[in-house]
Amino acid sequence: MDRPEGFQRFTDLQYRSSWCVFLHSPTYCEGYPDIGIGCQDIDDALHARVLPNGNYEVGVHIADVTHFVKPNNPMDDEATARGTTVYLVDKRIDMLPMLLGTDLCSLIPYVDRFAFSVIWELTPDAQIVNVNFTKSAIRSREAFSYEQAQIRIDDR
Repeated sequence: MDRPEGFQRFTDLQYRSSWCVFLHSPTYCEGYPDIGIGCQDIDDALHARVLPNGNYEVGVHIADVTHFVKPNNPMDDEATARGTTVYLVDKRIDMLPMLLGTDLCSLIPYVDRFAFSVIWELTPDAQIVNVNFTKSAIRSREAFSYEQAQIRIDDR
């Protein structure tokens, strides 16, 4: 698979999109009105699969803001002071500029994105066999609300 410039040095988790289910916050993501109500950014995702040895691989992926926001500059200082995006009844106060928060650092389905990932191998009784922390490049497959993911789990 050809990789966009800048993605070569990251652990490539995109191949997992053929068997991964990515779950996102259960809120409305602009441009994806069918997945819920409330947010405009998708900053986390997860996947799970059964391994050939009967164990499970479980991964949690968080958008890598540090790829775009370098330490000790005015944007980093402001984001540090804000700490998070704040959602009010009639508006939101973003931690990052909109281009970053709702686009470049958002794990939008079918788009290559930088992430920090932790991947566990677990036994069927949830004992940790192995854990790997890595910077990664992912391409999420779907954006589900928690309710939609539960329906998929229950439906099997």
